[in-house]
Amino acid sequence: MASESEYSKFTPRENKRKAPLQPHVDLDAMRAPPTFWDRIMSQPLVPGLMLTTALVLGAGMWSFKTGRAQLSQNLMRARVVAQFATIGALVAGSYTIGFGTGDSGDEAGRNEFDAKAVESDDYHG
Repeated sequence: MASESEYSKFTPRENKRKAPLQPHVDLDAMRAPPTFWDRIMSQPLVPGLMLTTALVLGAGMWSFKTGRAQLSQNLMRARVVAQFATIGALVAGSYTIGFGTGDSGDEAGRNEFDAKAVESDDYHG
């Protein structure tokens, strides 16, 4: 039969309750996400160009309906220029955000592997 000392090494010597571990609180994650209006106000170029395109299109269609063909033609040409500017702004914004230089709220180079995240004590993966 096993002696008392053999069993004692597997049982705790003191039966004190330890305080539960406090979870890591990420205050940034608790913050409310930006609303649609917040995003428009932070980056107004693309929404402004989209609105301009829609207004020029509407004015061109209205002038065509009322029989002013030359004005309608000029407005449709202006619409093409506004659409080109809108697409250019979208591509430029996507390019800068993709390389981490835009105002996207993420850190630069966010797609690179961060070895410190794996080595930190907060990683419970």
